[in-house]
Amino acid sequence: MQAHANNLYSLSGNRFLSRMAYALKNSRPQVTAMKPTLLRPILLLLFTCSLLPASHAGQYVIGVEQLDYYPIYEGKGQEYRGFARELLDMFAAEHGHTFIYKPMPVKRLFDRFIKGELDFKYPDNPNWSASDKAAVSILYSDTTLKAYDGLMTRTSGATTSTEQLTRISTIRGFTPWAYFDAINSGTLKVQEVNSLDAALNVVKAGRAQGAYANIAVAQDRLRNAGNNDFVFNRNLPYVESDFKLSTQRHTDVIAAFNQFMKANQVAIEALKDKYQVNVSD
Repeated sequence: MQAHANNLYSLSGNRFLSRMAYALKNSRPQVTAMKPTLLRPILLLLFTCSLLPASHAGQYVIGVEQLDYYPIYEGKGQEYRGFARELLDMFAAEHGHTFIYKPMPVKRLFDRFIKGELDFKYPDNPNWSASDKAAVSILYSDTTLKAYDGLMTRTSGATTSTEQLTRISTIRGFTPWAYFDAINSGTLKVQEVNSLDAALNVVKAGRAQGAYANIAVAQDRLRNAGNNDFVFNRNLPYVESDFKLSTQRHTDVIAAFNQFMKANQVAIEALKDKYQVNVSD
């Protein structure tokens, strides 16, 4: 009797398991293999997306210089305009960002940025005040523009060697780094004035042999005035600086900005032509 019961139990168990297996087999979702021709483009798209910088749309404050460096940039009051503004706005529009520009004096801009009170600073360069920035970690973008500071001299009778230079003019607060050693040694005198126009007028009056300034800014000012009396003197020392965007914390935005500049080289060159910020001889 006990053996018969065990046989019935075993038989019932086998039938139950068979029915469960059948049910599972017939209720399992049917998976259809995707054709390789359809799968490959999807995998390629996913791989490409994984390489793109992860930059999320946001609102950021960019500290900028309260200077008249037009056409590169001009910060006046709460207004900011020029090549730099349009370039940054182009990037912001593509990524859905909102940029708030805060013009301020150069020293105050530097202090607030180092204290972490600003999201970004423009322009910036790793070599500027490097020792004062040593305690903080700063990420710089690729170069947005190569800027040149040098001497604008008279078209005729221009000085052609540093040995001939005895006096130059410049805007007050603007350091002629290319002539720093000569100025420190006393062999070169500098007359400081309040504006670029005044610096050029000192040269025109014969009281200096050249006006030290940003070349793109000086050429724009002279072009608008119809003045052909001055030329950028490449025979004399000049300084080339890379203008970059910097941040202490928004590394994803800097990565996206670099990618944006690489992908939009033609549009950016057209923007430089529009503002005429590329230096001409």
